[in-house]
Order: sequence, then structure tokens, then C-alpha cells
Amino acid sequence: EKDMGGYLSFDYNTSSASEVPEMFPDPQALPRRGEARLLAAVRRECRGLLVCPSTGAVLARRLPKFFNSDEVPETRMESLPPGGLATCKLDGSLVSPFLLGDTVRWAGKSALALDVEAFVATRPCYRGAEELARRGVTPIFEWCEAGPPVGVITHQESRLVLLAARSVATGEFWPYERLRTLGCEVVEAVRFDDLSALQGRTRLQVGVEGVVVAWHDLGRMVKMKSAWWVALAAAQKRGQGQAASALLSALQALPLSAVPPPAVWHAALVGEDDQMAQVYGQLPRAAEASLRAFVTAVERGVRLLDEDLREWAESAREATEADLAGVAGGWPVSLLASYQRRSPTAERELRKFLAKAAVAGKARMLEALTGAAYGGGGGALELCGHLGSFEAAPPGLAAHVLERYLLRKLGDYLGEPVSEETAVRVERLYEPSEGKIKGLWECFVDRGIIDLRVDLQPRAKVFSFHNGDADFAHWQVQFGPNDSCPRSTKSKDGDRRGAFAGVLLRTGVDVAFSLLREAMELSFKTQRVVKLDPSPSRLSHVYVDLDGVLADFDAGFQKDFGCVPEPKARWQHIERTPGFFEGLPWMDGARRLWDHLRWTGLPLAVLTGIPEGPLGRRSAAEKRAWAARELGPVEVITCLTREKPSHSGPGRLLIDDRPQQGWEAAGGRQVLHAAVPETLAALADLGLGRPFAAERSQILVVERLTDELRAAKAGAEVVAVDVEWPPDRAGAPPSTAALLQLAFEPSPSPGLVFLVDVLAWDEELEAWAKELLAGDLPKLVFGPGDAERLGARLSAAVDLRRGSR
Repeated sequence: EKDMGGYLSFDYNTSSASEVPEMFPDPQALPRRGEARLLAAVRRECRGLLVCPSTGAVLARRLPKFFNSDEVPETRMESLPPGGLATCKLDGSLVSPFLLGDTVRWAGKSALALDVEAFVATRPCYRGAEELARRGVTPIFEWCEAGPPVGVITHQESRLVLLAARSVATGEFWPYERLRTLGCEVVEAVRFDDLSALQGRTRLQVGVEGVVVAWHDLGRMVKMKSAWWVALAAAQKRGQGQAASALLSALQALPLSAVPPPAVWHAALVGEDDQMAQVYGQLPRAAEASLRAFVTAVERGVRLLDEDLREWAESAREATEADLAGVAGGWPVSLLASYQRRSPTAERELRKFLAKAAVAGKARMLEALTGAAYGGGGGALELCGHLGSFEAAPPGLAAHVLERYLLRKLGDYLGEPVSEETAVRVERLYEPSEGKIKGLWECFVDRGIIDLRVDLQPRAKVFSFHNGDADFAHWQVQFGPNDSCPRSTKSKDGDRRGAFAGVLLRTGVDVAFSLLREAMELSFKTQRVVKLDPSPSRLSHVYVDLDGVLADFDAGFQKDFGCVPEPKARWQHIERTPGFFEGLPWMDGARRLWDHLRWTGLPLAVLTGIPEGPLGRRSAAEKRAWAARELGPVEVITCLTREKPSHSGPGRLLIDDRPQQGWEAAGGRQVLHAAVPETLAALADLGLGRPFAAERSQILVVERLTDELRAAKAGAEVVAVDVEWPPDRAGAPPSTAALLQLAFEPSPSPGLVFLVDVLAWDEELEAWAKELLAGDLPKLVFGPGDAERLGARLSAAVDLRRGSR
């Protein structure tokens, strides 16, 4: 019990987690008629209550105490009832509104949540929840605040998500469907058929905390958490605030690629040398090299930043604290003052400032300040935990495969003896290579393992737990009779089949055998599929969201509402408007973005979210129709929004107008789309554009004839011209121009470059440009073909590549 002034809050404290089950015994396990059973139920219900100190009235009734699956006897799989409602667990803080006197306030477990009150003050969609608090109902929310994480996950934007609503008097929970009538964001439900399968699937997830399953009519709830989240939470606890120790603890359960970037940044900035040495010793060679390179880049960046601040401080020696505050621009005034007075601890304070930014997940800010970029840490190896898990290999089997079987299998496949340095290469259109090898498979028959083998699995359209595809060949260690293989042992009743390890190897490239064996060893250790890509930073696929990136979702409401309505009205309108998604217009500039993505030559797919149920099926059909009409032949993937990260992986880029939690944790990259120019710039930063030699501030993008262009030409003595176009395709006509770059000398502004969007220019600008190219003003060009691509005539030009006129 805690006195919070105007109300009392109830919670519990323990010195260890093992004391919690004893503190909250299972009421159902106690004698039916005894007082102990009642008191046990009351104790669980009291957790989280807010009570009036003068009247004893309950002001807010939140969730009762409940446990993780398998934590106590009552949450073992065999003890749980069938069915239930599963919802996402969001790794935030529990908050709810309650009536304090005549005023609705918001509170967390105990204290008032002033940050939440500020959040809801500007969002009318939460007024319905506050009104419920006046009517004796407690709406229960999860507050996911952007910044330093409450648990493990760093939230990129603040969200207030409705979890449940309970009657204060009876404790009765609202049905899930009724929650949506409040018009605010509601926690997503998770579909499942089998509880054990849900538990197994949840444990394999990366980038999420887990799920909660509830049987409200029975008064039962259970938490199921991902192994990823549990490992990181335990690592944080063991690290006791020491960044490198926490990272080391995490790496004892997870590969580096599964550790959130904030934890890696934090260790790189403030980790002690001896602790980082232990971290390096925990990693495979490729991941170790990747992390060492990143830490070195961070150290170099911090050193240069420290030098810049010291140089700046010398020019501000006479500045007062008020002066510093006026020029701080986001820097802590205390840090600037430390440099100004030449404090010997200034660099340490700088590192503390950067470490706080790391904990808050401000990776872009850190990249801008240090010049270092963290690419996920996987090096050439990435864990594909979302595909599934292998069974544990018996003692001695992994060593047998790694030291003997794999060597022989690759030798037979390549047709030559294999050493550590041998280049292993699988072509894109490979054929499977399956079957046991005599003299190597028989070692473990006495343990029920028949036909032990290392197979190159058949190709499928998309790689999976069982197959490879054209981009990745799947080498898998498996056992059991194979009816499709003539060399297989004939199957008998009771014969087991299974797999112990697997590696997805990038096709079409040479990979040292030693690295392939290292990947297989990691797969044995983690019981997960390991992806081996010598060029993991190379983007291999691009996924594009539809609504808000290509199709103008908001425009679908203009005719009937004049604006975008609240979520409840929004979905009601979509439900009663067949063809809503199919009839959406393009977003401004989205055609340019799509044309640019096609120009990259990478495989493209539309990845778009849909609701559940019949509306989801209708929405999927409408979105496919839109894509077929506007984009032509392109893969369209429809799924629940929360399922988008299941399509992620190394080399997979997502362009979405909302951050997708879990996408980068699975090895992918994201571009958060707000406007086409910013997204095109972000693509250029990822190597999917033309990086400019000029500063971006000196590049003027034009689509129509401007006074600046006219003035630049009028005062110029020479103009440099360069044209860009998409790659030509075999058998097709030459591609037409996409961009025209012009730089005049003398220039109205030093270094000014005009970037003309040829795909979007108007007739006046096109005529002006062609007149410029055909005119007498001397021109510097860079290679042949520019004028032809523009459909123009070129005169008075010097080709700088050939030095000819």
C-alpha cells in the first residue's frame, strides 16, 4: 500500500522473482470453502488497485496478478483451458484514467502519469476512455513512450494502446470487439488454433515481447514471451548498468544480429576495454570483425567530435552561460560549459551525453555526430529465427558433421578436395544434391538416427525452413528415410525424420569453406537457420507499403468527411464503401518514387496491411486490383500489420510511412516515408541513388522554368551538362533520360547545381533545355549519348572523357 496523496495504490515488492509465486498462491489449488482461497483471490485482484483513502472506494481496477507460461503449475500447457483471446504484449508501462474528485487523471502503477496526460490532451480520440472512468469503468492502456526503453524495446514513436476495460464494481472485462467502439488504438489480437503452437511461435519471434492469452470468463490470464526478449531482459539485469557486461550477457543467448542496435551503440561508447575483449571472444570471426570495425569507427568519431568541440570552445571563451544557452542548439549547456572552461572531464561528459542518446535509440543522431554507422552486426552471418527451430543434436554429432561429413559432402559436390580456403559456389539455378554418404551416416544409428546426411535442398519460389530459392541455397543436416531418394534406407514404422542444422548460402558468389563451416557450427549451437551472405549490406529486395506511400489513403475520405475521421468512423466508412482501396488516387510524387525503384533493378513487392475477417479479404482483393491497374505485374503481399516483420531479413528494405517494429531486428532496413524527396535522398544514402559531389544545399531541383535558371544562363560563359537514365535492357530500345544536371560558370551562387527532373518537366522547361543544348553557349559534357537520350540536338560541346568536340 502506498499513499499517493489523494489516493492509495497497491503493488508488491520482492527481493527475488522466486518469491512471487509464494506471494500469490493459486486460489483454485486451495480448499474450496476455506478463507485462504478467498484471501488468495483478493490478493491477486488488489495488485494495481487505486483506492480512495477516506471512503475506501475503488477508483481504478486494473489487471490482476498473472504469470508467464510454465512459471507456476497453473500456467503449464496441460493446465490451461482451450481457446482464449491472445493479444500482443507491447513492452511499455500500464496506465489508466481514473476519477480523482471531479477530475479525470491518468496514473501508472502508482504515480500520476503526467506525460500521458499531456499526450491525451491533444488527442480527442481518448475522450471516450476518460468518460468511461466517470462511469465506473477502468480502461487499461499500455504507454509505449519514445525514448529510453522501459524494458527491452526502444519505441520509435509514442503510442497509447488500449488493452482492456473492466467494471470497477464487478471486475467484468469488456469483450474485445467492444473496445473498438472507443475510437482509440486497440491492441492487436493474435490468431491461433493451438495454444502449444502459439507458445512455440512466440518464443521464436524477434523484436517483440510476446503475447498475453486471456480467458476472462474463467478469470485466467497467462503471458508468453519471446526468447529474444527474455534473453535481453536478463542480460540487462546481469549487466547492472554496465553496457559491455549487458552486451556480453546478451551474446551468450543471442547472435549479434539479434541484439538491438542501442545496446551495441551503448557498449561501443562506454564499454571498458577488458569487458569488450570478452565480448569479442564470444563472437564468430565474421561478427567479431564487424563489431571491431564499428567500435573503431565510433572511437574515431568521438575523438574528432571532441577535437571539434575543443576548437569551438576556444572561440567562445568569453561567452556567458546565457550566451551558451542561446547557441546550444540541442547540446546540453553543461557539456558546452565543460569544454569552455577546459575541464579535464569534458570528453567523459561527451560520452555520457552520447550514451544517453544510444539508450534512447537515437541512432541517426549518433551516426550524424560520429560518422559511424551500425549495420546490424551480422557480418556475413545472420540468424533466421523466424523460420523455425531445429532439434538439438546428440553429443558428438555436430563435431562429426563439421569435421568429417561436411568436408566430404562439399568435396563430392565440387568435384575436388576441400580445404579451409576452398571456394564454395552454388549457382542461382542449382539442382538439389541429396543423399547419405556411405561410411559417414551409420555412426548414430544406435540412437535412432538413420540416414544422417548433408543435403542441398530443392529450390522453391521463396526460401524457407526446408527449402532454398534462387538467391540462397539451403544446405541442411537432416536424417530419416527419404522416399524421393533412391539411395535412402527403406522406411519402417517408427522411423524418425528431422533436421539438426541448416545454412542458407548466397548463390552466385564464392564463399570460403571455412566460413560455410562456421555458419553451420552457429546453426548447431543456436538450433536456427543461419544465412551466409558475403555482402550482407547489399540490398536484395525492396518492399513498399501501399497506403500512405503509393496510394493516397487520406484522399478516400475527402468527399464524405472533408478530412480524415477518427479511427472508428474511418473503418465504418471503409466497411460500407466497396471498392474503397481500389479507387484511391496516387500520392503526390509517388509515381516518381515507383519509377526510381523500378530503375534500381531490384526485385520489388508491395507489402500492405489489411484488417482481419471479411473486410480484410475484401481489402486484399481491392489492393491487388489497384496494384495491377497502376503498377502492372508486381508481387502484392497482404497481411496483418503486425505480421510485416515476418517478411524481413538481411538485404530486405521496407519503405513504409509507419515504423515497423521488428523489421530491423530481423536484419532488414527501413526507410520511414514522409515525402518523396526525403525518401529518394534516403535511398541514395543506401546506395540506391546517385550520390552528389555537391552539397545538397547547393542542389536546386526544378520541374519548371524558373527565374534562377534564366538568370544563370544569361550570365554564363560555359555550362556543364550531364544526363542520367535507367540501365538499358537487352533487346529493348535505349532508355530515355530521367535527370538533367546543369552547372553554369560564372554561377549566381558558388557551387550551385540545377537538377532537372526530366520525367516531370513541363513543355516550357523542355523547350528551354533543348534550346540551351542546341545553342552557341559552350558546353562541357561527360560521355556520348546525353543529347540523344533527351531527344535533343547538341552543339558547341566538349566531351571531357575524350577531350574532343
